[in-house]
Amino acid sequence: KGTLFLDEIGDMHLSAQSKLLHFLEERAFQRVGGSETIQADVRILAATHRDLPQMVQAGQFREDLYFRLQVFEIQLPPLQQRLEDVPLLARYFAQRFARHLDRPNPEISAAALARLQGYAWPGNVRELEHVVQRAVLRCENDLIDVEDLSIQPNPKDRRGPTKGAFLSLVEHEKHYIEQALEATDWVVSGDHGAAHLLGINAQTLRSRIKKHGLRPGGRTDV
Repeated sequence: KGTLFLDEIGDMHLSAQSKLLHFLEERAFQRVGGSETIQADVRILAATHRDLPQMVQAGQFREDLYFRLQVFEIQLPPLQQRLEDVPLLARYFAQRFARHLDRPNPEISAAALARLQGYAWPGNVRELEHVVQRAVLRCENDLIDVEDLSIQPNPKDRRGPTKGAFLSLVEHEKHYIEQALEATDWVVSGDHGAAHLLGINAQTLRSRIKKHGLRPGGRTDV
């Protein structure tokens, strides 16, 4: 009597696709290691960024599963084609991350909103989410301003960027992790820990901390 959301269904392995098809046809499943058949009455929603018809033609996605899922299809344009949604999404993400950090909801300045709406968003909504998350960590006085945004002014410009305008991926990751750790007082695990804030498991975060030689107080091992 609920909804089962299957995200990035196009990434599912063929062997798992056959099991999913069986579930959709029979509305029944068995738990891993179990022998009892359990009936389930759920609504199925599936999403993907991939071209499923093309994958069907290439033999990478089961045709019968595709038609089982394609009862009602919604094409969602990329964020760069609906920039009017950016302010609403940005405020939503800002409020959500502030609530997680037990902070007041930050305001987003007009200049920051203009910067966000002037960006091409090659990484779509997920990139916007990460940009706002970093901005919440960096902002002061509960106001997100342009300098809190880790995006360039005009990425739609076809002229090539200069190398010095960007941090390397390693430096960017290190800086981002350090900000999350400082925001959570170096608590790694748990619902209010840095790992949860970053969307990774605690063991992975501890491995990254060791990799970058991070220590409380801004010290770095070299």
